[in-house]
Amino acid sequence: MDSELSDYELGHVIGIGTVAKVYTAKNTHSGEIFALKVVDKEKLCEEDMDKIDREITAMLWLRHPNIVRMYDVIETEKKIFLTMEYAGGGDLWKIAGKLNQDLVRKYLRQLISAMDYCHSKGFIHRDLRAENLLLDGNGNIKVSNFGLCALPSEVDSQGLVKIGRFGGRLQYTAPELLVSKDRFDGSKADIWACGIILYVILTGNFPFETSNLTDFVRNVSTGGFECPGWFPGEVNDLVSMLLVPNPRKRICLPMLQTVDWVCKGLEEEVGGHELGADLEEDEDEGVDEFRFTTNLVVGEIALRIVEIVSGAGFRVWRNDWLVKMEWVEMGRGSCLGVVVKFLELKAGLVLVEMSKTLGESEEFERFCHVLQSSITDHVLDWDV
Repeated sequence: MDSELSDYELGHVIGIGTVAKVYTAKNTHSGEIFALKVVDKEKLCEEDMDKIDREITAMLWLRHPNIVRMYDVIETEKKIFLTMEYAGGGDLWKIAGKLNQDLVRKYLRQLISAMDYCHSKGFIHRDLRAENLLLDGNGNIKVSNFGLCALPSEVDSQGLVKIGRFGGRLQYTAPELLVSKDRFDGSKADIWACGIILYVILTGNFPFETSNLTDFVRNVSTGGFECPGWFPGEVNDLVSMLLVPNPRKRICLPMLQTVDWVCKGLEEEVGGHELGADLEEDEDEGVDEFRFTTNLVVGEIALRIVEIVSGAGFRVWRNDWLVKMEWVEMGRGSCLGVVVKFLELKAGLVLVEMSKTLGESEEFERFCHVLQSSITDHVLDWDV
């Protein structure tokens, strides 16, 4: 085990890819189980590195009960270690076609909530599929695999995605991505994938046959599919609203959340919040979190912060995604730990978030005030 991971006891392998392995990992202090993704940097090509970068950026910033949380990123000369929330209940593809409608309804609500939240933060998933919807120990879904996502800097003010059109698996790809080279509405493309997922987990099959690519594109572009005869009328109508070839006529997420079949039984759930897209885990922690925007690029503002805190006696660890710092004053018994994250919102605009990981809130407040006075010339807006 690398020295950087001395706080973890490695368990069994739960996933293997071309450039990474995922293990269970037990925190030796808390006993909590995490998923630890170990990326072999020597096997990474440029495309792989782009996917890793997107995955890290999205999962560090997105905090929602139905999205896999990423807690830490450690980079060494040869490896990248990603500490993530462990969802050990398998994925929806493995149980597709074996679920009752109440359970399918619950999963769809949770997926809608997660996607509504993602889109509100400027992220488009682009690779939604049943295999990427994991189940945790409480039977709730966790959206995973953001390696193909569009970042906020790649989505314009109208929600149109400015990067490559084709994202994930063909069976889940919206028709407008197959027949046009224009920018596309990222939210509507994710909604199409939600429709495919709904059909798949209800039936265990795909609505469009893919053995012949020409026929597939034609059927997708014309809405050429049929729902099984055992589908209730409400479900048949819902799938038809989701799988509309014209994205302008396809149902949007706010309207989807008001559909009767989707809302059925919601008021009877105790503590249920599947539609609470505004419920962000740990998003608002008072003085333990502070944000600002800057016109400096990520590398410049990160370097400026490192220079300031290093001069103040902090120990600092930095990689392309995080700056972590710790300060201990043995005489007073005081300590402070801070993690700083960076997100490019658009050209010339970077969001910086500082979170306290160790120490008292008063110490963190003092730290933020000192940092403010040192970088104020480069800040556009405080506490956004």
